[in-house]
Amino acid sequence: MKNRSITYLLLFGICSMLAIMQSCQKTDDLEADINSLKDRVAALEKATEGLNTSFASLQALMQKNKIIIGITPTKDGLGYLLELSDGTSIKVMESEAVQASVPEFSVDEEGYWIYKTSNDTDFKYLPGADGEKISAWPRDGEGNVVATPLISVSSSGYWQVSYDNGQTYTSLGTKAEGGSQGGTSIFSKVEYNEANHTFSFTLLMVKKHILSQ
Repeated sequence: MKNRSITYLLLFGICSMLAIMQSCQKTDDLEADINSLKDRVAALEKATEGLNTSFASLQALMQKNKIIIGITPTKDGLGYLLELSDGTSIKVMESEAVQASVPEFSVDEEGYWIYKTSNDTDFKYLPGADGEKISAWPRDGEGNVVATPLISVSSSGYWQVSYDNGQTYTSLGTKAEGGSQGGTSIFSKVEYNEANHTFSFTLLMVKKHILSQ
């Protein structure tokens, strides 16, 4: 009887340990999932902020009434802070890779915004509110101001773009999920030639542009 009681106690102890181990495993898995989600959200936030900054920077660089009067390298060595003649400053940064499903953005030869998602084999035009092409120039042919694209992720997890500073959005039809590698800027390369006082930047899929200081 005594031996049988000891056996029961041992079995109970083993079962208890297995239950604890299983509980710990579930806790570890949940913690890993939470950390993975946090990393993905942080990557999306970094990419969104960087892309929106580069959209605005490109349009500022393309304005004819502004010239560069000062250039300061950023501390991380990935870009430059440009001081413009109207008293404003812009940050022009090279793209960094992030582990998130982020669309690639660029400008075609006619000056329209184009983009490509992880599901696309080629670039397509960034859609306007009514499906029209969106010019990357700060002003259209009639001198009207062209809105700067503002991208974000919707509450349902889809990439979207706004042309009225976030009041309304047009969905890009692609979810911001998965571990596909994306970037944080439309600039694949930026560099300043101090000897020649020239600043150059290269867009994805587009030739290099050179500006004099």
